[in-house]
Amino acid sequence: MIVGLTGTALAGSVYYYNHLESVPITGRSHFIMLSSSSEQQLGASALHSVLSEYRGRVLPQEHPDTRKVARIGKRIVAALNEPFEKGASVVHLADIKWEYFVIDSPMVNAFVLPGGKVCVFTGLLKVFHSEDELGTILGHEIGHVVARHSAEKVSQSMFLSLAKLLAIAVFGADLSGFISATSVIGLELPFSRRNELEADQIGLHIMARACFDPRVAPGVFQKLGDLEGGRAPPKYLNTHPPHRDRSVKLEDNMQERVTFSENIIVIGMRPSVAHSDGEGYDSKCA
Repeated sequence: MIVGLTGTALAGSVYYYNHLESVPITGRSHFIMLSSSSEQQLGASALHSVLSEYRGRVLPQEHPDTRKVARIGKRIVAALNEPFEKGASVVHLADIKWEYFVIDSPMVNAFVLPGGKVCVFTGLLKVFHSEDELGTILGHEIGHVVARHSAEKVSQSMFLSLAKLLAIAVFGADLSGFISATSVIGLELPFSRRNELEADQIGLHIMARACFDPRVAPGVFQKLGDLEGGRAPPKYLNTHPPHRDRSVKLEDNMQERVTFSENIIVIGMRPSVAHSDGEGYDSKCA
């Protein structure tokens, strides 16, 4: 039995090592079992559920709010075409078909599904009016796609399922309840908070690449914190770090991104992209 377990552990270690990827911009190594095509299929399925849930409340593509979100999103996505650091895993970005949807709802929310399906609620647009503010929000959400956080989450869940089966095999008892409870508090919630902070960092970088002003980012999360008030659960039970904590961390990372943005302005570069609606970004980033 010991020999068998040793062999299983060795094979598992090799498999784990061969499926490590480097997150663009942050350089963090993470374990990914899910292929890019499977990740996009998950996103398409989730989008179908979202559109079904909000049937009749999705604004037309020609609506001014949808055009505004698409304009900002395309500007950020265009910045993803610029080279990342050597060794970063960016192959998954090549085949993404980015789409933009605005949902008529007072909810102050936005998210981007795997495969580049961007969903924004009109409640968010009523709180954040400037393009720099919306660039902060969309930069963060697109940052999750850049970092493949959904694929990482699925991979973690698959790993935990295997751990439960292994526990049964080794201890002869079903410890899945204990493993599930401890993993939520000890792994999944810190994992979610870490990924949110990582998406903040990536979003700050790509919004600066796209010539949005990164100096507004801390204020965006401060405003979200003000809207949240005292309703958030304790930090260790929350999937997201407190917005005020995120604002402070963004302030700490600000100088590098401001310098980056100012350098782009000095150089006079700005992502240029041809849009199906005839709008482009050929002017200078000034």
